[in-house]
Amino acid sequence: MNIEFPELTPANSKRIKKAAWALPILYVVFFVMGFPFVDVSTGHTGVNLFYGKPIGMRSAGWSFKMPLIDVVEIDNQARNTVVEIEVKNADGTAQNDDQGHPKTNPDTESPTHDLQVAKIGLNSQWLILSAGSLDLYTLYGDEKSIEQALILPGLLEVQKAISVKYNAYDLQQKAPSIAEESKAAMTKWAEDSLKLRGINNQIDMATVLFPHVVFSTDFANATREQTTTEQSIGTFENNRTQAKTDAQAATDAKIRAAKAEAYEIKTNADAEAAGITAKAAAIKQNPGMLCYLVHKGWDGKLPEISNGQNPLPFADVCKGQ
Repeated sequence: MNIEFPELTPANSKRIKKAAWALPILYVVFFVMGFPFVDVSTGHTGVNLFYGKPIGMRSAGWSFKMPLIDVVEIDNQARNTVVEIEVKNADGTAQNDDQGHPKTNPDTESPTHDLQVAKIGLNSQWLILSAGSLDLYTLYGDEKSIEQALILPGLLEVQKAISVKYNAYDLQQKAPSIAEESKAAMTKWAEDSLKLRGINNQIDMATVLFPHVVFSTDFANATREQTTTEQSIGTFENNRTQAKTDAQAATDAKIRAAKAEAYEIKTNADAEAAGITAKAAAIKQNPGMLCYLVHKGWDGKLPEISNGQNPLPFADVCKGQ
């Protein structure tokens, strides 16, 4: 098989020379100076580095970068931080697990206002404001470094300051209000810490929570007994109130019944008196009515002793009638 090469003319020779010069240039541009375009992920801010020194920022998306510029991404999305303390030996050295990693405990011990020692879990959600990515990176480095140098120390200080203000019982019962107070305290911590370094606060604290608070067995038993006692007192008070209400209702019912009976007696007496008055008036106007009533009420029996008088009852009354 015969391979035919193009004729080497002066024009072809010039093109070959240009291509030969272009290859080293392309190599330097793409492999030494770096690819001239960079893509910053959504939810992140790019920080431009010139030989490791932060010199500027760029937004998410594709953008052109100058040679010798490196771009690192700062995550501006919410991050969750759980406070964990290294477990120490008696001599102060860190304890390691089977893989040689330092052991950590998510519960930190903090004293309360009533001198209890509570094991408190603490976590927080926070984010780096995109406008402050350059300042924070310049001071601390990436998000992990910011967390270790700013967020974790602040959370520990806030936890100690908050727990010592409240009794152990309140730490369990007032979690929502304590969470708001802790969030405000952590925001103040970040503001003050960054102000000392000459920049405004660039951290947004979303939540600071004490998800669980654990006390000693003796205190837990005492709290349980206190709760039981309070419930018993509440039950007694409810029963006493109900008994007083029932007694008052019974008394009111008796009073109403007595009033009703008195009213009925008075009504009957008034009716009877009115009848007697009417009957007397009628007799006065018609004297024969008295003789009629006498005879109407007579049982037909004559008295056994007349004493010489008319044997008919009330004869004098009916005389002349």
